[in-house]
Amino acid sequence: MKKSFVVSFILISIISSNFIYSQNFGSFEISGGLVLQSSASNGFNTTIQYNHRFNDDIQFYIYSGYTSWNEFYVTFTEELTPPQKETIFKAYTQDNHILIPIYFGSRVNLQTNKLFTAFASFEIGYSYLNYNSYQVKKIIDPANGVVISYQPDINTKKEVKENLLGIGLGAGITREITKAINIVLFYKINSQINSEYYDALSSKATFSAINLGINVVL
Repeated sequence: MKKSFVVSFILISIISSNFIYSQNFGSFEISGGLVLQSSASNGFNTTIQYNHRFNDDIQFYIYSGYTSWNEFYVTFTEELTPPQKETIFKAYTQDNHILIPIYFGSRVNLQTNKLFTAFASFEIGYSYLNYNSYQVKKIIDPANGVVISYQPDINTKKEVKENLLGIGLGAGITREITKAINIVLFYKINSQINSEYYDALSSKATFSAINLGINVVL
């Protein structure tokens, strides 16, 4: 994981430097916020991004960062019988997710008014994903055969590492504080498309993020 983060930082530094010295124009952006995923615990993310202005309405960007969330839950159903009164159970099958992305994308300004500029974004890139996977065991009361719960079997813990391609869509707003500093608020959805363990664009492969950040014009 450390190797992936170092490689990401080096790539962004090289590409950003080339843009800066060849075009003498751009901005750096640092942001952080919540990560939301269906059937999983909420997480957090932080990113560092370089933006290159193509024209007044279009920017190209590259970013990397660190994203983390914990458990991913699965629902299990038991048949309703006289002794079995509880029929729906949840247990986590994965935990300790860490994602390191390297993404390229573009922002298109949609509207500008006195308060803010609204934009839409599209991106594509690579992510390194690391997490723990577990098999689930059923806990049964031996006295009456009633299912008490489903729990991850810690003895089956398996570390999973994946190299993933992904795409993302987003929207947000920027507000100018000074000529060189802007506040950025955005929401985006990203999905992985080549995992060995879950289908492309499925709930396991997709997460969203709400970020607040600062953009500094160079």
